Amino acid sequence: MTIRRHTLPMMLTALTTLTGQALAQVENRISPYMNRTDPKEWVLSTTVTLVPNMTGIVKDGTIFKDEKYEIEQGTIFFPLAMRTSSHDRERRSVKAELRFDKSQVKLRQSIIDEIGRGEPLHSGEVYGNWMFEKLTVGPTMIFKVDSRVTCWNTVFDEEAAMKVPWPEGEWPKEAASTFEDELFINEGFAEVYDTDFVERLADRYTKGKAQSQPPMVSAKWIAGEVARSFQPSQRAIVTDARPATAHQSGMAVGAINSFAIKGAELAARTQKGTSFDMALLLTAMYREVGLPARLVVGYVGGGNGGDDDPFRSIDRAEIGPYAWVEVALYDESQPRLDQQLTWVPVDIFRMREDNVYRRKFEQPWPGFGSSDQLSEIIPIGFHLHPHRMGAQSYGATLRSREPMPALWGWNTVPELPACFNQSINFSVTTPSRGPGEPEPGRRGRGE
Repeated sequence: MTIRRHTLPMMLTALTTLTGQALAQVENRISPYMNRTDPKEWVLSTTVTLVPNMTGIVKDGTIFKDEKYEIEQGTIFFPLAMRTSSHDRERRSVKAELRFDKSQVKLRQSIIDEIGRGEPLHSGEVYGNWMFEKLTVGPTMIFKVDSRVTCWNTVFDEEAAMKVPWPEGEWPKEAASTFEDELFINEGFAEVYDTDFVERLADRYTKGKAQSQPPMVSAKWIAGEVARSFQPSQRAIVTDARPATAHQSGMAVGAINSFAIKGAELAARTQKGTSFDMALLLTAMYREVGLPARLVVGYVGGGNGGDDDPFRSIDRAEIGPYAWVEVALYDESQPRLDQQLTWVPVDIFRMREDNVYRRKFEQPWPGFGSSDQLSEIIPIGFHLHPHRMGAQSYGATLRSREPMPALWGWNTVPELPACFNQSINFSVTTPSRGPGEPEPGRRGRGE
């Protein structure tokens, strides 16, 4: 085959155009400082199972497998964060079902993202609410919720972002809401935290001058100090310890009971805890120096142990539920309102595991803003327990009945007089696409 010289520039131009088109299909710039690449679509399924705890005695006593009880009305709450820097959840894809002793219950579904008109929930959280009423049911409950999510890797323009100054006006409402009180940041289930240790640690890391530098400079410095100093000392997951029966065995594999959380204050005092505590501590310290930040709880969906990639191998702590932080970058100079606020992901666990803080500060740190792993981590929500929903928690160890968070919660009228064992199972699949359906990354936000 002979290529004429005058046709070569045309071929190169065509190749460049095609390459640009291919890139355009897999990129999504959400602000001047954040680009999303390599989209992957997932269907996340979460199944919550409650069975009677035959040994626990709470309030009016035990409840037995053959016992029935009446519920006048009830509401189940589950987080459904619609957007982070690395994902979009399709609102219309959210589906749930509830069964008591294999009998399906009719649900009324609503999705809540505001506490009032134009007033977002804390951290921009979104909750699915499912109401049911007038039931006489057995004690075994199974609740399942599915949703379709597109996840992306992130590319952060750190050099440009570090030139953005502190805002002269107020933070946007979604960012400002993170300064409100929150469970495990400055309060527990039954008490308010003493935040002195968080304040002292933030002051020590920044010498009290966090706002003398641009926000992203201080954010990176604090993340490096937390990654350097914190020692993850235990698992973040309380595993499902129930013996598998024929009825439960399909759900017990890989299931969890709840999250083992000490909270930001104890994490600041001891510099030890779970990987979730490390993320909570970083969130608390960002807020302490005036940076809006939110915890992100997700699930590692890609690979799940069948790949050579060490991030996805079964001997790594990331498999299963995972936590990281998003810190707010606010550029008031941007003419478009939707381009002013950028949530910057800070994967503090990865930063510590990879020792990125040992690199020069001027160099990009994988995990701070940019990540080649987030396309396989599916965000679920911004809180470990439904925020201000009055929801009851059933997570606990077998030795202690102190409540532990597990993302979901419910309330019933009358309140159930029993203690339950809880199991939560997550699973992910890659959805099939029908004829004419858009490719990954091409769906509209919230569709």
